[in-house]
Amino acid sequence: MPEVIGDLEALLAEVHRRTEQRAFGLEQEAKQRVLELLEQADAEAKEAAEVLARQAQGRETELRRQLLAQSELEVKRRLIEAREALLEGVWREAETRLRQLPEDPSYPETLRRLTLAATQELGQKHLLLAADPRGHELLTPQRLAAWSKEADACLERASQAMDSWGGLQLHCGRRRYDATFASRLELARQVLREEVFALLTDGES
Repeated sequence: MPEVIGDLEALLAEVHRRTEQRAFGLEQEAKQRVLELLEQADAEAKEAAEVLARQAQGRETELRRQLLAQSELEVKRRLIEAREALLEGVWREAETRLRQLPEDPSYPETLRRLTLAATQELGQKHLLLAADPRGHELLTPQRLAAWSKEADACLERASQAMDSWGGLQLHCGRRRYDATFASRLELARQVLREEVFALLTDGES
Protein backbone atom coordinates (compact mmCIF):
# COMPACT_ATOMS: atom_id res chain seq x y z
CA MET A 1 0.00 0.00 0.00
CA PRO A 2 1.57 3.40 -0.97
CA GLU A 3 2.21 5.84 1.82
CA VAL A 4 0.86 9.36 2.00
CA ILE A 5 3.88 11.65 2.00
CA GLY A 6 5.00 15.26 1.90
CA ASP A 7 2.56 18.05 2.64
CA LEU A 8 -0.30 15.59 2.30
CA GLU A 9 1.14 13.54 5.15
CA ALA A 10 1.33 16.61 7.40
CA LEU A 11 -2.21 17.58 6.45
CA LEU A 12 -3.59 14.14 7.26
CA ALA A 13 -1.76 14.12 10.57
CA GLU A 14 -3.45 17.43 11.42
CA VAL A 15 -6.79 16.05 10.24
CA HIS A 16 -6.29 12.97 12.41
CA ARG A 17 -5.48 15.10 15.45
CA ARG A 18 -8.50 17.32 14.99
CA THR A 19 -10.69 14.27 14.34
CA GLU A 20 -9.60 12.69 17.61
CA GLN A 21 -10.45 15.89 19.50
CA ARG A 22 -13.86 16.22 17.90
CA ALA A 23 -14.56 12.52 18.25
CA PHE A 24 -13.82 12.63 21.98
CA GLY A 25 -16.33 15.45 22.48
CA LEU A 26 -18.88 13.61 20.35
CA GLU A 27 -18.46 10.47 22.43
CA GLN A 28 -19.08 12.37 25.67
CA GLU A 29 -22.20 14.03 24.25
CA ALA A 30 -23.50 10.69 23.02
CA LYS A 31 -22.98 9.03 26.40
CA GLN A 32 -24.76 11.90 28.16
CA ARG A 33 -27.63 11.60 25.71
CA VAL A 34 -27.82 7.87 26.43
CA LEU A 35 -28.25 8.57 30.14
CA GLU A 36 -30.91 11.19 29.48
CA LEU A 37 -32.88 8.95 27.16
CA LEU A 38 -32.65 6.00 29.52
CA GLU A 39 -33.93 8.12 32.40
CA GLN A 40 -36.78 9.41 30.24
CA ALA A 41 -37.63 5.92 29.05
CA ASP A 42 -37.54 4.61 32.60
CA ALA A 43 -39.97 7.30 33.74
CA GLU A 44 -42.30 6.63 30.81
CA ALA A 45 -42.21 2.93 31.45
CA LYS A 46 -43.07 3.34 35.11
CA GLU A 47 -45.93 5.71 34.33
CA ALA A 48 -47.36 3.38 31.69
CA ALA A 49 -46.94 0.42 34.01
CA GLU A 50 -49.01 2.09 36.71
CA VAL A 51 -51.89 2.62 34.27
CA LEU A 52 -51.75 -0.99 33.11
CA ALA A 53 -50.98 -2.58 36.46
CA ARG A 54 -54.56 -3.55 37.32
CA GLN A 55 -55.21 -4.96 33.86
CA ALA A 56 -51.95 -6.69 33.16
CA GLN A 57 -49.33 -6.47 35.89
CA GLY A 58 -47.07 -8.80 33.99
CA ARG A 59 -46.70 -6.33 31.10
CA GLU A 60 -44.72 -3.82 33.18
CA THR A 61 -41.39 -5.53 32.70
CA GLU A 62 -41.94 -6.15 29.01
CA LEU A 63 -43.09 -2.59 28.36
CA ARG A 64 -40.09 -1.16 30.17
CA ARG A 65 -37.78 -3.42 28.19
CA GLN A 66 -39.34 -2.32 24.91
CA LEU A 67 -39.08 1.36 25.75
CA LEU A 68 -35.47 1.01 26.81
CA ALA A 69 -34.66 -0.94 23.65
CA GLN A 70 -36.26 1.76 21.50
CA SER A 71 -34.26 4.43 23.30
CA GLU A 72 -31.01 2.55 22.78
CA LEU A 73 -31.72 2.14 19.08
CA GLU A 74 -32.46 5.85 18.76
CA VAL A 75 -29.19 6.76 20.48
CA LYS A 76 -27.23 4.43 18.18
CA ARG A 77 -28.92 5.93 15.13
CA ARG A 78 -28.08 9.45 16.20
CA LEU A 79 -24.50 8.49 17.00
CA ILE A 80 -24.04 6.99 13.53
CA GLU A 81 -25.43 10.14 11.94
CA ALA A 82 -23.11 12.28 14.04
CA ARG A 83 -20.12 10.15 13.06
CA GLU A 84 -20.93 10.51 9.38
CA ALA A 85 -21.38 14.26 9.69
CA LEU A 86 -18.06 14.53 11.52
CA LEU A 87 -16.17 12.54 8.90
CA GLU A 88 -17.73 14.33 5.95
CA GLY A 89 -16.85 17.70 7.44
CA VAL A 90 -13.25 16.68 8.03
CA TRP A 91 -12.76 15.35 4.51
CA ARG A 92 -14.41 18.33 2.87
CA GLU A 93 -11.96 20.56 4.70
CA ALA A 94 -9.04 18.33 3.74
CA GLU A 95 -10.01 18.40 0.07
CA THR A 96 -10.40 22.17 0.13
CA ARG A 97 -6.89 22.59 1.49
CA LEU A 98 -5.44 20.10 -1.00
CA ARG A 99 -7.06 21.89 -3.90
CA GLN A 100 -5.19 25.04 -2.84
CA LEU A 101 -1.81 23.28 -2.68
CA PRO A 102 -0.92 23.56 -6.42
CA GLU A 103 -0.71 27.32 -5.98
CA ASP A 104 1.60 27.03 -2.98
CA PRO A 105 5.34 27.70 -3.49
CA SER A 106 6.08 24.31 -1.95
CA TYR A 107 4.17 22.43 -4.65
CA PRO A 108 7.26 21.54 -6.73
CA GLU A 109 8.76 19.86 -3.68
CA THR A 110 5.55 17.90 -3.16
CA LEU A 111 5.70 16.68 -6.75
CA ARG A 112 9.34 15.72 -6.29
CA ARG A 113 8.57 13.61 -3.25
CA LEU A 114 5.66 11.91 -4.97
CA THR A 115 7.86 11.19 -7.99
CA LEU A 116 10.69 9.67 -5.95
CA ALA A 117 8.26 7.49 -4.01
CA ALA A 118 6.64 6.32 -7.24
CA THR A 119 9.94 5.45 -8.95
CA GLN A 120 10.98 3.45 -5.92
CA GLU A 121 7.64 1.65 -5.85
CA LEU A 122 7.63 0.83 -9.57
CA GLY A 123 11.30 -0.05 -9.79
CA GLN A 124 11.43 1.03 -13.44
CA LYS A 125 14.17 3.02 -15.18
CA HIS A 126 12.05 4.89 -17.73
CA LEU A 127 8.89 6.65 -16.61
CA LEU A 128 6.44 9.10 -18.13
CA LEU A 129 5.00 11.75 -15.79
CA ALA A 130 1.67 13.55 -16.10
CA ALA A 131 0.40 16.04 -13.55
CA ASP A 132 -2.52 18.41 -13.11
CA PRO A 133 -2.41 21.46 -15.41
CA ARG A 134 -0.52 23.59 -12.88
CA GLY A 135 1.81 20.77 -11.88
CA HIS A 136 2.44 19.81 -15.50
CA GLU A 137 3.91 23.25 -16.12
CA LEU A 138 6.28 22.67 -13.21
CA LEU A 139 7.67 19.48 -14.78
CA THR A 140 10.39 21.39 -16.58
CA PRO A 141 13.34 19.66 -18.27
CA GLN A 142 15.64 21.03 -15.57
CA ARG A 143 13.55 19.63 -12.73
CA LEU A 144 13.06 16.28 -14.42
CA ALA A 145 16.79 16.02 -15.06
CA ALA A 146 17.52 16.65 -11.38
CA TRP A 147 14.83 14.22 -10.25
CA SER A 148 16.06 11.60 -12.71
CA LYS A 149 19.52 11.79 -11.23
CA GLU A 150 18.16 11.54 -7.73
CA ALA A 151 15.91 8.60 -8.60
CA ASP A 152 18.47 6.88 -10.85
CA ALA A 153 15.87 6.73 -13.61
CA CYS A 154 14.88 8.49 -16.81
CA LEU A 155 11.88 10.72 -16.21
CA GLU A 156 9.98 12.41 -19.04
CA ARG A 157 6.97 14.65 -19.09
CA ALA A 158 3.87 13.39 -20.88
CA SER A 159 2.61 15.38 -23.84
CA GLN A 160 -0.59 16.34 -22.04
CA ALA A 161 -1.56 17.19 -18.48
CA MET A 162 -4.02 14.91 -16.79
CA ASP A 163 -7.53 15.89 -15.78
CA SER A 164 -7.05 16.21 -12.03
CA TRP A 165 -6.76 18.88 -9.35
CA GLY A 166 -3.45 17.86 -7.83
CA GLY A 167 -0.66 15.30 -7.72
CA LEU A 168 0.58 13.22 -10.62
CA GLN A 169 0.64 9.85 -12.34
CA LEU A 170 3.66 7.88 -13.57
CA HIS A 171 3.46 5.43 -16.46
CA CYS A 172 5.76 2.67 -17.59
CA GLY A 173 4.13 0.75 -20.40
CA ARG A 174 0.88 -0.59 -19.00
CA ARG A 175 1.95 -0.05 -15.44
CA ARG A 176 0.67 3.08 -13.75
CA TYR A 177 1.36 4.65 -10.37
CA ASP A 178 -1.47 6.89 -9.18
CA ALA A 179 -0.16 9.65 -6.95
CA THR A 180 -3.00 12.09 -7.50
CA PHE A 181 -4.29 13.93 -4.47
CA ALA A 182 -7.76 12.50 -5.04
CA SER A 183 -6.53 8.89 -4.82
CA ARG A 184 -4.21 9.61 -1.89
CA LEU A 185 -6.98 11.39 -0.03
CA GLU A 186 -9.35 8.47 -0.57
CA LEU A 187 -6.71 6.04 0.67
CA ALA A 188 -6.09 8.10 3.79
CA ARG A 189 -9.84 8.51 4.26
CA GLN A 190 -10.30 4.76 4.48
CA VAL A 191 -7.47 4.36 6.99
CA LEU A 192 -8.50 7.27 9.21
CA ARG A 193 -12.16 6.28 9.04
CA GLU A 194 -11.32 2.97 10.67
CA GLU A 195 -9.25 4.70 13.34
CA VAL A 196 -11.96 7.25 14.09
CA PHE A 197 -14.63 4.57 14.36
CA ALA A 198 -12.39 2.55 16.66
CA LEU A 199 -11.91 5.63 18.83
CA LEU A 200 -15.63 6.38 19.01
CA THR A 201 -16.61 2.82 19.85
CA ASP A 202 -13.80 2.17 22.35
CA GLY A 203 -15.23 0.91 25.61
CA GLU A 204 -18.76 0.38 24.28
CA SER A 205 -20.36 -2.98 24.91
